[in-house]
Amino acid sequence: MHVASEYDYIYESEFRPEIFDAIKHVYYQEHNQNLPLYGVPDQLKEYHTSKKDIMNGLEVNPQEKYRLKEEDIYQVSDATKGGSSTSTGGNAQDEF
Repeated sequence: MHVASEYDYIYESEFRPEIFDAIKHVYYQEHNQNLPLYGVPDQLKEYHTSKKDIMNGLEVNPQEKYRLKEEDIYQVSDATKGGSSTSTGGNAQDEF
């Protein structure tokens, strides 16, 4: 999991889908947009921000082409920037 201006965290859990859905929900409640999730094609090591990177003022972010738009579970339109949304379901298996 990548958090802006922090090093990345790696978690393992049998409840991974439920955890991701909860994080997506809280992110939407706070930011009124879907949590951007990314899938990486190669070694995760090439795409994560380490503690050393942060100490050196670096932050590694995946390219937009790796964004998993199918993981967007809230329908957000221009009219709902401050309003309501609907959940489309979701499944968080291979993202970070």
